[in-house]
Amino acid sequence: HRSSSPLLFLPVYLSPVFRCRFLSAAAMAPAAKKSKVSASDVQSHINDLERINEQLLEIDQDLAAEIKAVQEKYNAKKRPLFEKRDKAASNIPNFWADIFESHPSFGEILSEFDLEVLQYMTDLKVTEGDNDAFKVEMFFKENPHFENASIFVNVTETDGAYDCQGSTIKWKSLRNEGEEAKKGDKRKSVEDLEEISFLSMFKDPMESLELLLLIKEDIYTEASGIFLASLNGDDEEDEDAK
Repeated sequence: HRSSSPLLFLPVYLSPVFRCRFLSAAAMAPAAKKSKVSASDVQSHINDLERINEQLLEIDQDLAAEIKAVQEKYNAKKRPLFEKRDKAASNIPNFWADIFESHPSFGEILSEFDLEVLQYMTDLKVTEGDNDAFKVEMFFKENPHFENASIFVNVTETDGAYDCQGSTIKWKSLRNEGEEAKKGDKRKSVEDLEEISFLSMFKDPMESLELLLLIKEDIYTEASGIFLASLNGDDEEDEDAK
């Protein structure tokens, strides 16, 4: 057991007079009182925190509204440039096919069938609506795979929850589910193609929401930059080959 006597804390070199004065003062000092906080005081501080948090949330909401307003302002400025870009792109063979194939995320998931289909893609449109709603639409020239001139997905958002509605792809000359394949028929069924193709996002858009957002926020807005970067990469490869 260790003593809490003040004598233990006094330097040994102090004279007896100083030691007596110190001990007298210590004896006369009032004992320290332990602070006690009542339950009502704690609740009062909790209420303060709640009010502060509400004010912080209001500031965050104001910030989000201002950011959205600024984004909309500059998106409006970009829109005419996107139209000029798309007009120029329509005269570049396989422009959109190169964009999707060159993109670091999309390039990894495209199948050989996707690359073949993308050779027929002529345009990509992303239309933004109210409350973060948007539409992704791909346009195609006549091709041996499906009849659609365009395929699209409409995406709406309500209170943070997304809802997606996609168009139906009208496949050509393919076996339907349950149809018996003819001997030597190597054509894939509709279900097979939709299983291996990124075009399945038009059938089950909710399952492919990340891809749709990627098209909206990256592929479409950065198309010219992605394409030019791919050209620069080809030039570098050509230089290395020399």
